[in-house]
Amino acid sequence: MLTKEKSSEKSQFLEDFNKLLTVSKTNSFAKSVMELILENYNIDLTIGDSEFVKGIYWNRFSGELVLFKSKEGNSKVRSLSTSTDGFDFMSYFPIISYEDRTLFESNRLMKLYEIKESRPVTKKEVVAEPEKFLKFLKSVISKKLLKDYKEYFEYVTTSEGQSARLPQFFSKQWEDGFGYPIDLINEDTLFLVFWISLSPFNGSDSSMFNLESSKLVGEDIYSNTINWDSFLFDQETLKLNLIHHPYKDFIFNQIFDFFNKIKIEKRLVFLWKHLHANFEILPEEIKKQIRNDDFLVSRITKLYLENLEEKLFFEQKEQSGLFKLFLFLQDYDQSIVKKSEKLILEFFEKNRGRIVNSEINKSVETEVDELINKAGIRIIKAYQSGSEVTYDRVCSKNKFLYSPFDSQLTLLRGKKDSSNDSRLDYLEKELLENNFSTTKQIKEEIEQILGFKSLKLSKRMKEHLNLVLAMPEEIV
Repeated sequence: MLTKEKSSEKSQFLEDFNKLLTVSKTNSFAKSVMELILENYNIDLTIGDSEFVKGIYWNRFSGELVLFKSKEGNSKVRSLSTSTDGFDFMSYFPIISYEDRTLFESNRLMKLYEIKESRPVTKKEVVAEPEKFLKFLKSVISKKLLKDYKEYFEYVTTSEGQSARLPQFFSKQWEDGFGYPIDLINEDTLFLVFWISLSPFNGSDSSMFNLESSKLVGEDIYSNTINWDSFLFDQETLKLNLIHHPYKDFIFNQIFDFFNKIKIEKRLVFLWKHLHANFEILPEEIKKQIRNDDFLVSRITKLYLENLEEKLFFEQKEQSGLFKLFLFLQDYDQSIVKKSEKLILEFFEKNRGRIVNSEINKSVETEVDELINKAGIRIIKAYQSGSEVTYDRVCSKNKFLYSPFDSQLTLLRGKKDSSNDSRLDYLEKELLENNFSTTKQIKEEIEQILGFKSLKLSKRMKEHLNLVLAMPEEIV
């Protein structure tokens, strides 16, 4: 067998392919391949083992040559469903795939050994004259690798390398269970086809393989998807499975990169748990950044505020509930909670004077409402109905200021106006009974609206706007 090279976690496909091309030309490499073939050679080629497909691979991290054999009833050399200890999708470059009968009965090999009768070359004949078999192997291996190398360059230099599908030429090899490491594929395609469906990227405990991604693990599926537990990480402990440790940096860099891009708080927490469960084996750069809980809380809070801003100032209707930030913060020390609260107050301070939509108290937790009230930050709110005023009077400690329109002018353009608008009647009743105020800026903008000659307002709407002009003013 080959002497082991120094272990490496490089995932640069081209660099390793070039290394393989160089080492594959040596006599020691061909000799190691031959030894594996002979060690696993079935003497009686008429039965049993000769019908199994065998594949020899070069391990890019250890430099070893390894032989895999298909299972009974399965023609694939390697596949997820037949792998007892997990599926390695990064270590192995395919060298030669064969069946004993087909290999030892090949015309070229029989010609080299000058066999004229109808029988395969025997192991004894190969051992007696190994140079002939080595010559044959070198030719077969070189032809395969050079063709694959050419196809790889064609893939990366043409539009196919930018598509969202697996490269057609290599797709068949993966499907047959004799494919290359997955970093052959460009990063964007690999993310869309592979990573995004795996746990923890998908936010689920199970990894999901579709018609395309299943090819990468040597599987044929006959439905839209299959689910697989503990593909990358143990489902209970969240520890990275040992089979993936040789390329652990590659996996954790993918996770951390996704962690920094994702915009869903629950998914962030899920990724964080996996990173922390494997803290000791993380790349040093990632360790430095996630060593303290402050990093996660700050990231979660900032993302929460991004989503909150969308709900307060842009969404017309509540599409989905906000992340329960303070429920999440219950697991952290008060010093960390205070930092989160500081970011929240800075957000509302920065947005003083902006009109929020009527969903604010249905969107935020009570703790956020109390925090704003304690800080004395006044919020201008665009109510759509009197019932929303009633809701706030019961559920909020804040005394909101009123605007008849939000930042999208929803009330003015999005509601039907008539001379008998019971909606406005009830809203005005609640506003007056609860002594609502507005701001000088809102009044100035109402006067501008009333002055627009091209804007057609109903008599009832004009009355409502004049009612707001008569409200007391407060400074925000």
